[in-house]
Amino acid sequence: MGLAKDLKEFGYQVYFTGTKKSEKLVKLNGFEFIPLFENWFINDEVELDSNESLNFLERLKSDRNIVNHIKKFISALIETEDRQFFDLIDQIKPELILVVATHYDSFIWGLLSYKSGVKTVYLHDTLCGSFMSGAPPITTGIIPNNSALNKIKIYFSWGVYFAQRGFQDMFYGRCIKSRLGFKYGIDKLCEHYGYPISMVDTSTDMLAPKLTFPEMVLCAREFDFGSEDSRRYYIGASVHIGRDEPGFPWNMLPEGKKLVYCSLGSLEYLSREKRIRFFGIVLAVAAGYQHYSWVIALGNGLSVNEFKSVPTNVVLVNYAPQISLLKKADIMITHGGTNSIRECIKFGVPMIAFPLGFDQRGNVARVVCHGIGVCGNIKNISVGNLNDLVQTVMNNTFYHIQMRLMKKRFENIDNEKLGLRLINSILGISEMGVS
Repeated sequence: MGLAKDLKEFGYQVYFTGTKKSEKLVKLNGFEFIPLFENWFINDEVELDSNESLNFLERLKSDRNIVNHIKKFISALIETEDRQFFDLIDQIKPELILVVATHYDSFIWGLLSYKSGVKTVYLHDTLCGSFMSGAPPITTGIIPNNSALNKIKIYFSWGVYFAQRGFQDMFYGRCIKSRLGFKYGIDKLCEHYGYPISMVDTSTDMLAPKLTFPEMVLCAREFDFGSEDSRRYYIGASVHIGRDEPGFPWNMLPEGKKLVYCSLGSLEYLSREKRIRFFGIVLAVAAGYQHYSWVIALGNGLSVNEFKSVPTNVVLVNYAPQISLLKKADIMITHGGTNSIRECIKFGVPMIAFPLGFDQRGNVARVVCHGIGVCGNIKNISVGNLNDLVQTVMNNTFYHIQMRLMKKRFENIDNEKLGLRLINSILGISEMGVS
């Protein structure tokens, strides 16, 4: 949203499009949203990994239904359904398309954009990369260094990653048909849209094959492990601090106390029982720090009433205004999602991170590498080891100094508005503005 705001202020007309689930957020932030393929994604229920609360057989059935639906959708696109996208392009006549490269559908949006003939750029809100980058897969906690042994370790980590992905595609995709498969549809989609298959990059840890578009990354280059890809541009965090946030009982936070904020994000990577255990441990640790205020956001599926004897210095809620709280926080206990990390850096808040899924191990490896936080292990968390982590970050000024330095680097990049300048360069627009 931050990049969209910069573009709008410069004079660009900015449209968002996609499935309807994004509409509310986009409109709340003052942008126009045009839904596509509503007849295929009516209730936005077609999303893999969104049914963590189901048991194995229920989830298997649900995933099969979702996979079958997506396969039918891809077939329909090839037949005539893609006309919706091209009609929209004819209607609004964009000069540039930004494809958010997070999920498998980015491959489809990318091919549609390529076929339309409009200049296209990937927008990465993760730090996924490719084998050729020299960095380890985002799913690992490996921190690169210049040793030969480390380089071998990174090389083999990619081999393991590709082998695991191949096995999962074979087992889940072909045998029990509960997964789409990383390479599903490449041949027929590329043939249909006239994209050379030889130019599709499958040596990536993205959730989709990658096309040869320029790439903008919502991060500072100094935070990442580095990339040897000349098409990859780091444009800063682009945190939208004016976004709409949930209400909060601010009167329950005393003035003058330092603040610890805890949230594991909006996706339910842990079972209900594991989340209850985790937050119970956080509450137990918080009770020992009465000179700090604590805010704990439980997320979906848990009730505040399930936790008895909540310490008086703790505010327990389901949803919290993260931006507003980070402005006041001294430490954040987080799952290590890219958005939370960028926001912590924006406000200079050191982290205690418990990576849970997908890219979070790689994200947190970067946090540890740069000394802006520490990493915990969710599998063996206890009151004792969480307390040790809290003590480490609270009392060691190294983490606070390193975070101030990283914050300054991000601020410098954000002030340069590199995303806006890159888009102007691609479109041949002067710095004076859009007429």
